[in-house]
Amino acid sequence: TPYDPTLRDPANLEFDAFETWSNVSQDEEVAAQLNFEFDTGIGIIKTGVKYRGREKVVDDYIIGYTWDRTLADFESESPDWIWDQTFGSHLSGSDTYALLDSIDQMEVDFEDDLSRDFSTKENIMAAYIQDTIDLENAVIIFGVRYEATDFKSIAYDQNGDLVYAENDYDFVAPNLTVKYFLNNNIQ
Repeated sequence: TPYDPTLRDPANLEFDAFETWSNVSQDEEVAAQLNFEFDTGIGIIKTGVKYRGREKVVDDYIIGYTWDRTLADFESESPDWIWDQTFGSHLSGSDTYALLDSIDQMEVDFEDDLSRDFSTKENIMAAYIQDTIDLENAVIIFGVRYEATDFKSIAYDQNGDLVYAENDYDFVAPNLTVKYFLNNNIQ
Protein backbone atom coordinates (compact mmCIF):
# COMPACT_ATOMS: atom_id res chain seq x y z
CA THR A 1 0.00 0.00 0.00
CA PRO A 2 1.58 3.31 -0.98
CA TYR A 3 2.12 5.98 1.63
CA ASP A 4 0.34 8.48 -0.63
CA PRO A 5 -2.73 7.04 -2.46
CA THR A 6 -2.22 9.52 -5.35
CA LEU A 7 1.19 7.97 -6.05
CA ARG A 8 -0.33 5.44 -8.43
CA ASP A 9 -2.83 7.82 -10.00
CA PRO A 10 -2.13 7.70 -13.80
CA ALA A 11 -2.94 11.42 -14.06
CA ASN A 12 0.07 12.14 -11.81
CA LEU A 13 2.51 10.07 -13.86
CA GLU A 14 3.92 12.42 -16.49
CA PHE A 15 5.44 11.33 -19.78
CA ASP A 16 9.19 11.86 -19.38
CA ALA A 17 10.82 11.09 -22.73
CA PHE A 18 10.84 8.78 -25.68
CA GLU A 19 14.29 8.19 -27.17
CA THR A 20 15.45 6.90 -30.52
CA TRP A 21 19.08 6.25 -31.23
CA SER A 22 21.49 4.88 -33.74
CA ASN A 23 25.05 3.86 -33.12
CA VAL A 24 27.88 3.73 -35.62
CA SER A 25 31.17 2.42 -34.31
CA GLN A 26 34.23 2.18 -36.53
CA ASP A 27 37.37 0.47 -35.28
CA GLU A 28 40.47 0.25 -37.48
CA GLU A 29 43.82 -1.29 -36.65
CA VAL A 30 47.07 -1.43 -38.61
CA ALA A 31 50.01 -3.53 -37.45
CA ALA A 32 53.39 -4.33 -38.96
CA GLN A 33 56.57 -5.92 -37.69
CA LEU A 34 60.04 -6.83 -38.93
CA ASN A 35 62.28 -9.37 -37.19
CA PHE A 36 65.87 -10.35 -38.01
CA GLU A 37 68.17 -13.06 -36.69
CA PHE A 38 71.97 -13.25 -37.02
CA ASP A 39 74.37 -16.01 -35.95
CA THR A 40 77.56 -14.28 -34.79
CA GLY A 41 79.50 -17.37 -33.74
CA ILE A 42 79.30 -16.19 -30.12
CA GLY A 43 75.53 -16.20 -30.01
CA ILE A 44 72.35 -15.65 -31.94
CA ILE A 45 71.26 -12.02 -32.07
CA LYS A 46 67.61 -11.25 -32.70
CA THR A 47 66.33 -7.76 -33.36
CA GLY A 48 63.12 -6.26 -34.59
CA VAL A 49 60.64 -3.42 -34.70
CA LYS A 50 56.87 -3.42 -34.36
CA TYR A 51 54.18 -0.81 -35.04
CA ARG A 52 50.52 -0.93 -34.05
CA GLY A 53 48.07 1.89 -34.75
CA ARG A 54 44.42 1.87 -33.76
CA GLU A 55 41.63 4.39 -34.28
CA LYS A 56 38.10 4.09 -32.93
CA VAL A 57 35.27 6.52 -33.74
CA VAL A 58 31.82 6.21 -32.14
CA ASP A 59 28.83 8.26 -33.29
CA ASP A 60 25.99 7.48 -30.89
CA TYR A 61 23.09 9.62 -32.16
CA ILE A 62 20.31 9.97 -29.59
CA ILE A 63 17.18 12.05 -30.07
CA GLY A 64 14.86 12.54 -27.13
CA TYR A 65 11.19 13.40 -27.61
CA THR A 66 9.15 15.06 -24.88
CA TRP A 67 5.40 15.35 -24.65
CA ASP A 68 2.95 17.07 -22.34
CA ARG A 69 1.04 13.88 -21.53
CA THR A 70 0.37 11.67 -18.51
CA LEU A 71 -0.30 7.95 -18.18
CA ALA A 72 -4.03 8.76 -17.98
CA ASP A 73 -3.88 9.72 -21.70
CA PHE A 74 -3.03 6.11 -22.63
CA GLU A 75 -4.37 2.63 -22.13
CA SER A 76 -2.64 1.35 -19.01
CA GLU A 77 -2.41 -1.98 -17.28
CA SER A 78 -1.12 -3.39 -14.00
CA PRO A 79 1.14 -6.39 -14.65
CA ASP A 80 0.42 -9.64 -12.85
CA TRP A 81 3.11 -10.81 -10.49
CA ILE A 82 3.46 -14.23 -8.89
CA TRP A 83 4.10 -12.70 -5.46
CA ASP A 84 1.61 -10.49 -3.68
CA GLN A 85 3.00 -7.18 -4.96
CA THR A 86 1.42 -4.33 -6.86
CA PHE A 87 3.53 -2.37 -9.29
CA GLY A 88 0.93 0.14 -10.32
CA SER A 89 -0.13 1.13 -13.82
CA HIS A 90 2.12 0.70 -16.85
CA LEU A 91 1.68 1.74 -20.45
CA SER A 92 0.37 -1.21 -22.41
CA GLY A 93 2.72 -2.89 -24.86
CA SER A 94 0.65 -1.86 -27.88
CA ASP A 95 0.56 1.80 -26.77
CA THR A 96 4.29 1.76 -26.11
CA TYR A 97 4.95 0.54 -29.64
CA ALA A 98 2.42 3.01 -31.06
CA LEU A 99 4.55 5.90 -29.72
CA LEU A 100 6.66 5.49 -32.86
CA ASP A 101 3.72 6.78 -34.90
CA SER A 102 3.28 9.79 -32.59
CA ILE A 103 6.77 11.29 -32.87
CA ASP A 104 5.58 14.16 -35.07
CA GLN A 105 3.36 15.34 -32.18
CA MET A 106 6.27 15.46 -29.70
CA GLU A 107 8.91 18.12 -29.05
CA VAL A 108 12.40 17.19 -30.17
CA ASP A 109 15.22 17.34 -27.64
CA PHE A 110 18.74 17.09 -29.10
CA GLU A 111 20.39 17.64 -25.71
CA ASP A 112 21.89 14.15 -25.57
CA ASP A 113 22.90 13.70 -29.21
CA LEU A 114 26.65 14.19 -28.54
CA SER A 115 27.14 12.83 -25.04
CA ARG A 116 28.35 9.37 -26.09
CA ASP A 117 30.36 10.36 -29.19
CA PHE A 118 34.13 9.98 -29.02
CA SER A 119 37.22 9.17 -31.03
CA THR A 120 40.52 7.71 -29.89
CA LYS A 121 43.86 7.16 -31.59
CA GLU A 122 46.65 5.01 -30.22
CA ASN A 123 50.06 4.43 -31.80
CA ILE A 124 52.60 2.03 -30.33
CA MET A 125 56.18 1.66 -31.58
CA ALA A 126 58.47 -1.01 -30.16
CA ALA A 127 62.04 -2.18 -30.85
CA TYR A 128 64.14 -4.91 -29.29
CA ILE A 129 67.52 -6.56 -29.47
CA GLN A 130 68.37 -9.87 -27.82
CA ASP A 131 71.41 -12.14 -27.74
CA THR A 132 71.33 -15.85 -26.89
CA ILE A 133 74.63 -17.50 -25.98
CA ASP A 134 74.84 -21.29 -25.66
CA LEU A 135 77.62 -22.50 -23.33
CA GLU A 136 78.55 -26.04 -22.37
CA ASN A 137 76.34 -26.15 -19.23
CA ALA A 138 74.34 -22.92 -19.58
CA VAL A 139 72.29 -20.64 -21.80
CA ILE A 140 72.49 -16.88 -21.35
CA ILE A 141 69.83 -14.65 -22.87
CA PHE A 142 70.08 -10.89 -22.51
CA GLY A 143 68.48 -7.99 -24.28
CA VAL A 144 66.45 -4.85 -24.08
CA ARG A 145 63.06 -3.75 -25.37
CA TYR A 146 61.94 -0.16 -25.91
CA GLU A 147 58.27 0.78 -26.35
CA ALA A 148 56.64 4.19 -26.94
CA THR A 149 52.89 4.84 -26.83
CA ASP A 150 51.02 7.92 -28.07
CA PHE A 151 47.32 8.14 -27.13
CA LYS A 152 44.81 10.89 -27.98
CA SER A 153 41.06 11.06 -27.38
CA ILE A 154 38.27 13.54 -28.10
CA ALA A 155 34.81 13.38 -26.50
CA TYR A 156 32.02 15.66 -25.30
CA ASP A 157 31.14 16.64 -21.75
CA GLN A 158 27.61 16.98 -20.33
CA ASN A 159 27.36 20.53 -21.74
CA GLY A 160 28.26 19.46 -25.28
CA ASP A 161 31.74 21.01 -25.11
CA LEU A 162 34.70 19.16 -26.63
CA VAL A 163 37.05 17.51 -24.15
CA TYR A 164 40.57 16.43 -25.12
CA ALA A 165 42.81 13.89 -23.43
CA GLU A 166 46.21 12.57 -24.35
CA ASN A 167 48.94 10.48 -22.85
CA ASP A 168 52.42 9.85 -24.25
CA TYR A 169 54.76 7.50 -22.46
CA ASP A 170 57.63 5.14 -23.10
CA PHE A 171 59.65 2.57 -21.22
CA VAL A 172 62.80 0.48 -21.45
CA ALA A 173 62.65 -3.15 -20.33
CA PRO A 174 66.03 -4.86 -19.93
CA ASN A 175 66.20 -8.65 -19.47
CA LEU A 176 68.81 -11.14 -18.34
CA THR A 177 68.02 -14.86 -18.14
CA VAL A 178 70.56 -17.53 -17.19
CA LYS A 179 69.81 -21.25 -17.38
CA TYR A 180 72.42 -23.48 -15.78
CA PHE A 181 72.23 -27.25 -16.33
CA LEU A 182 73.45 -29.38 -13.38
CA ASN A 183 72.79 -32.49 -15.51
CA ASN A 184 70.41 -33.60 -18.27
CA ASN A 185 67.43 -33.70 -15.85
CA ILE A 186 68.08 -30.73 -13.54
CA GLN A 187 68.57 -27.11 -14.49
